[in-house]
Amino acid sequence: MTEPGGGAPRPAINDPVLLRDHADREYRSRIEDVANNLLVVAEPHDLPAGESFDAGTDLSVAWVGSTGAGVMVLPVRILAAHTEGTLRLWSLAVTGQASAMQRRRFVRVPAAGRVALRPTAATQGEPVVGDLVEASEAAIRCTVAAGAADDFLAGGDQVVAEFRFGAADFAVPGRVEFVRPTAHPAELEQLVVVFDEPAAAADELRKQVFAQQLRTLRTRSEDQDS
Repeated sequence: MTEPGGGAPRPAINDPVLLRDHADREYRSRIEDVANNLLVVAEPHDLPAGESFDAGTDLSVAWVGSTGAGVMVLPVRILAAHTEGTLRLWSLAVTGQASAMQRRRFVRVPAAGRVALRPTAATQGEPVVGDLVEASEAAIRCTVAAGAADDFLAGGDQVVAEFRFGAADFAVPGRVEFVRPTAHPAELEQLVVVFDEPAAAADELRKQVFAQQLRTLRTRSEDQDS
């Protein structure tokens, strides 16, 4: 996904993207055209009421880069809005260089599926199996049977969290650092497993978190339209 002749990373036509505003709010969109230092995107459906997104508004565009590039971010500025048929479009001028997203605040998204917390070769014990609740590139939150992970918590031992998230399978080393109560504390508790830094799986996790953000925004937009 590079700009023709320039080599600079750019999204491609039809790529799903997230537009982020000055308040770090994110809106789902799609690339309609790319030309030199100009991107044309579909105007998001879920813009906040009363907010102005006129010419001169600075935004950033995030998209999944080519293989191994993770999620890329490009600073842009709205040049103009126009309509083609029934589609409302924004023309965006590129105002800086694209860079790989290195989040300082880790976005957490809902997750579902089974997770196994396995002790490493240096520790003893049986795997603890539970259910994912949410995920980020830095940690997961999951529910397990009450008391099942007490040995991990007491010893601070490293575990390997094995789970499927989005379209990828993961086996990420980390530690169980927090336990949170649930509505049924005698039966279930929530664990937060914080991944070791730097997490080798961070780029792939970031891609899957990004994809889940898009799905969540699409569902929210559809709910608002219904």
